[in-house]
Amino acid sequence: MMEILKDVLNVVLRVVGALSVPLLVVSIFFMIKNLRRPYPVLPKGLALQTLAPVLVFVVYALLLSLDPPKIASGALFVVGIGLGVASSLTTKLGLDGGHVIRRRSIWYLVAWAVTFSVTQLLAVFARSEYAAWGFTTLYFSLGLTLGTNGTLFARRQRILAGDEPAAATPSPLARCPGCGRPVESGARFCTGCWVRLA
Repeated sequence: MMEILKDVLNVVLRVVGALSVPLLVVSIFFMIKNLRRPYPVLPKGLALQTLAPVLVFVVYALLLSLDPPKIASGALFVVGIGLGVASSLTTKLGLDGGHVIRRRSIWYLVAWAVTFSVTQLLAVFARSEYAAWGFTTLYFSLGLTLGTNGTLFARRQRILAGDEPAAATPSPLARCPGCGRPVESGARFCTGCWVRLA
């Protein structure tokens, strides 16, 4: 019975991996399109960006019977945190009407694409002997996400408290008529209150 369950799980992971390839292509297109646009740094957004890799990590850890090398995994996790902190410290944050805003950098796109690609490769090669080593890269992406978003959240709080100077505002944003949050020009919905924008 257990063997059948593992076979079914393996098929499901392969199907998910195959179906997500078109999603990856579309996602990369929109990431590149919106790369330099300013957007608000909100606690809810940072929490969701952190939660996604954590959930992926937990799901893969539970579903795959892998025993990744512990020293390599721990080292990659620490390196990921360090790179995430370094990346966030070099990100220019601006202040616009009481909202902290920033632009995504090419570094963000590269880190996101690597994380997503590794996850899909794990799904496709779940039974391969390389999967255990591939799983160690999820430790890196988890550390990278925690380092990046944790530092951005801390910097956001310091800027709002006046303890850290904000960089020049990266161009004014339109305002949501419902909650007053900055929204990207051309956006259809506010990400704060989900009011439909004209």
